[in-house]
Amino acid sequence: GGTYNTITASAGGNVTQSGVLNVAATAALTAASGAITATLDNVANEFNTVTFTAGGGSFASASIVDADTATDGLAVSGAASILTVDAAGTLDLAGTYNTVNADAGDDISQSGALTVSGTTTLTANGTDLNATLTNAANDLGFVALVDGTGNFDVVSVTDANILSIGGDANTLNVDAGSAAPLTVT
Repeated sequence: GGTYNTITASAGGNVTQSGVLNVAATAALTAASGAITATLDNVANEFNTVTFTAGGGSFASASIVDADTATDGLAVSGAASILTVDAAGTLDLAGTYNTVNADAGDDISQSGALTVSGTTTLTANGTDLNATLTNAANDLGFVALVDGTGNFDVVSVTDANILSIGGDANTLNVDAGSAAPLTVT
């Protein structure tokens, strides 16, 4: 636990926390060896940016809770097999994952391409959230839109390949590419 501007950590074993973390800028985590987990799930954590990098190892799973509802929100990028994020405010996603479970209290966006080979579950925990995942290099398997304690207003998704999407939103905008099949469930 503690308050930091930046954290840079490389680990060959699992990354956990013993108290609340408040990181104003970036928490950069590297898996030095083996398949490790990162569990940063204290309900009072406040992050700005969290990155996951495979240094000589990999992240089997990464879990983050961000209680910060300020305008800077939470940005997550990198690579992990399973990414689980619970952001009280806005959420920015980028990186490569097998599975993404993302809960947000405000809008969901992206700052880079998002590749998810399995399911991306986006849960709205705020009223009339917008989800904008429109990077042309996105490669998503199945996208599930879930009304948690809130709902989605406008959801826009772009995918370079085959895309399946299901769930609830007031407006759904999908671009699956000119030659790619699209399934809406």
